[in-house]
Amino acid sequence: PEGLYPGPRCLLFYSKLLLTCEAIDSNDEDAVHTSKVVNALSKEFHKQLLVHDVNKERAKEGKNLANIILLRGAGVRIQPTPFAERYNLKPFVIAPTAIIGGLAMSLGMPRLQVPGATGDYHTNLDKKADALVENLTKDEYDFGFLHIKAVDDCGHDGNVALKVEFLEKIDKMVASILDRLHSYTDNTQFTFVITGDHSTTCCSKDHSCEPVPFAICDLKNAVTDNRAQADKVVELSEVAAGAGALGRFPGPEVMQLVLKFSKLQS
Repeated sequence: PEGLYPGPRCLLFYSKLLLTCEAIDSNDEDAVHTSKVVNALSKEFHKQLLVHDVNKERAKEGKNLANIILLRGAGVRIQPTPFAERYNLKPFVIAPTAIIGGLAMSLGMPRLQVPGATGDYHTNLDKKADALVENLTKDEYDFGFLHIKAVDDCGHDGNVALKVEFLEKIDKMVASILDRLHSYTDNTQFTFVITGDHSTTCCSKDHSCEPVPFAICDLKNAVTDNRAQADKVVELSEVAAGAGALGRFPGPEVMQLVLKFSKLQS
């Protein structure tokens, strides 16, 4: 419930002792109860992990033990205007990551289950692409949101090489999606957007405050490399996007920008 401190925190990232979860308002019975449950659960996680077979092997190899499971993000479900009602669109979401799925549920956006989509390094990007294309070519939907978590994980782990590898995999996935939607036979107009919700640098291994790049295009123009409406930016990066025609704008303006762009293309 509302009123909890954000602890426990991840020991791997912050190198701090595990915080005790406490209710901000000691008179809030729900918050007090939840904090007790969180603390008891954390202690039991720790107890069970110490005798886990994986940790026994890690101990033999002289490696650090996985001793805590991160609990985070305590709060209340918001009650916003449903996405479909606000934007007059029929949306779906492909996002195995729980926090993104939770936001989708709060917005009344169906969360599709895709086999092989795990939200981590083992995720199957091809299956995600298949699900996106399949559902965007149905009458049931006209807005698809596909989330990829692995690049963020690479930043948290400080793994530059793996981050580059995943970005290259995403490049190939995007090309496949564009080509397949372009070959769809009923002349449906598609507007394609690529962006992120935050940056996660390999240097800090944490979220950072840089503006994220944002690209939007008419799918047909992207596939045929028609740059009549394009600016001079030819790659998606924080530095390159700084020279883009859209300039800098806050997140709440994204959907209005997308809707206006789509209307201009129709």
